[in-house]
Amino acid sequence: MSTPLLILFGPAAAGTTLLLLRRFKRATALLGVGLALLLLVVVALIEPGTTTVLGRSLNVDERLLSLLRFLYATQVLLSGIALWLPQGRDFTALSLLVSAPLAGALMIEPFVFGAAFLALAAGGLSLMAQGTRPGPTLPALRVLVVTLVAMALLLVAGWMLNVSQGSYLDTVALFFAVAFVILLAGFPFHFWIAPLLRQAPPLVIVFALGLAQLLVAFFCIQLLVNHSPVTANGLFLNLVILSGVTTTAVAGLLALLSRTTAGLVGYLMLIDAGTVVFTLGFSDMLGLETTLLMLTARVPALLAVTLGFALNQPAKNRSSTLAGLPHNYLGLGLTLLGGLSLIGLPLTIGFNGRYAALTLLASRAEWLALIVLVGLACGVVALFRSTLNSMAGDRQTAGPPTRPKALHVIGAIVLVGVALLGLYPRPLLAFVHHLAGLL
Repeated sequence: MSTPLLILFGPAAAGTTLLLLRRFKRATALLGVGLALLLLVVVALIEPGTTTVLGRSLNVDERLLSLLRFLYATQVLLSGIALWLPQGRDFTALSLLVSAPLAGALMIEPFVFGAAFLALAAGGLSLMAQGTRPGPTLPALRVLVVTLVAMALLLVAGWMLNVSQGSYLDTVALFFAVAFVILLAGFPFHFWIAPLLRQAPPLVIVFALGLAQLLVAFFCIQLLVNHSPVTANGLFLNLVILSGVTTTAVAGLLALLSRTTAGLVGYLMLIDAGTVVFTLGFSDMLGLETTLLMLTARVPALLAVTLGFALNQPAKNRSSTLAGLPHNYLGLGLTLLGGLSLIGLPLTIGFNGRYAALTLLASRAEWLALIVLVGLACGVVALFRSTLNSMAGDRQTAGPPTRPKALHVIGAIVLVGVALLGLYPRPLLAFVHHLAGLL
């Protein structure tokens, strides 16, 4: 089997196998670890290649293989955590299934077919967000709807590029900008983030807002690289900068007003998302590398936050994943470190990307960078205030840990790993530089 077909059908077959065995939850999670590890070995060994299916070229290059290695390595970790932190019986299977269309979107040309693959991935993500739990379907519905709207805009933009040959460049730039803002949760299309954080299981949040967003952003970056006349259009740059700066500033201010832990984390996530959105407008190599750096750093930061909240909840708590106050200091440390990393404070994993983004923005307008700094500062104040309140609540409600000891061990390893990457970011920087150099 050719390399592109192996990347498409390998995870699809693995996910389908797990769906057939989903009644056996622990066995499914354990098998998911093995299958994700097998896929990691496969993408580490195979070489780039090209094949044609139904008249369409599927191309696998070194940059896609590097992304997939990161994806499957993280999925090995997530599937391992799911052994002690149940995510619903479909999480492991759907995470493998969704990785197939996400990879397909990056392989196929023209990009309108990639948009169709992203729509398939959105369907899988919506099922993952809902799981088998009865009750509100708002997170799943919003994930699906916003992605379909963005895909429709990209399809129309692709048609206009093919037909008009550049006659409607401003309109195409507008459609690109709005589609990117929707996909990356920029203002005013950020409304799908909060329900997902409140109701989705913790590892689903890491996959949907971390791993999936990284591949979606890479899809957007490929469009920027391949359609430079559109991205050089002033309308595109102005729209994404306006959306990104507004998202960061408003999210920081709302974080100060947040009364719930879920709301606070949602606003910290939007602070990070806003920075990613406005940096995407700087479509030179430095801007694209900065975007990739922030999105790559988001994955371990989100993992720390969600593990922290999971450790803070009783095992039998069926309420919102990110609700409640900390009950142990490991969970508190994970939440604090992950939150500070999302904001991008010095000595955290998110600092290098945030500093580079602010430098880029200041090169265009210093007052815009000042607005973003105010938003970041508001997020820091809100996070430390929440931490102090959590510590006070911990003294009043402290009790014995209710999560498995293995989960506490994993949490400690994640805490140390994220802290070390913040202090010594060279491996992360080298990985992102390698990715950007292949564009």
